[in-house]
Amino acid sequence: MMNRRKMIVCFALAVILGICLAACSAGAQNQGSENAPDIANLDREETYPDVPGSLEVIYRDIAELERDADCIAEVTVQNSEVIPLDGFPRTHSQAKVVTALKGDLKTGDVIEVIEEGGRTDKGEAIAGVPVMDAGSTYILFLHRTDDAWFIVGAFQGKFIVKEGYVFQQATEETKIQSYSPQKIEDFRESVATPDAWR
Repeated sequence: MMNRRKMIVCFALAVILGICLAACSAGAQNQGSENAPDIANLDREETYPDVPGSLEVIYRDIAELERDADCIAEVTVQNSEVIPLDGFPRTHSQAKVVTALKGDLKTGDVIEVIEEGGRTDKGEAIAGVPVMDAGSTYILFLHRTDDAWFIVGAFQGKFIVKEGYVFQQATEETKIQSYSPQKIEDFRESVATPDAWR
């Protein structure tokens, strides 16, 4: 009789323990998915309405951007200043190289990157696509003119790093359709691998 009671108690404890473990496991899985970034939504946030005017070149794949870039670098923007040029604003940003991916830039270099457009005093984007924000990290496909750097394709070679993923900041018309946001480590590896984008 005593053995039977012990067996029932042990069985009940085992069932309760199993239920607790299952609940904890489900909670951990749900918590993990709640913390995972919503890649599709973040990508939509980095897609902008078409801007007035037209671009000289619209890039259709990253291999073309890479071909036309003198350097590719992961940078953190330190500060920016909007400077009017013939009535149209240009934003001059000081950016520190975090990782040099292609070209002769080195980690720790501070470069000036010039973008067409800018932000008003209220933070609104002038001419469509926002310029880089101080404190944010980007991967830039760059070409050099004199002592300044410009983004390849106006803004098409600008990719922002958010939640460990790399998103192209571009308009609906110019977004590279064959590119899906990827983890920053994978993006770096693709840049370092010859013909990875082809």
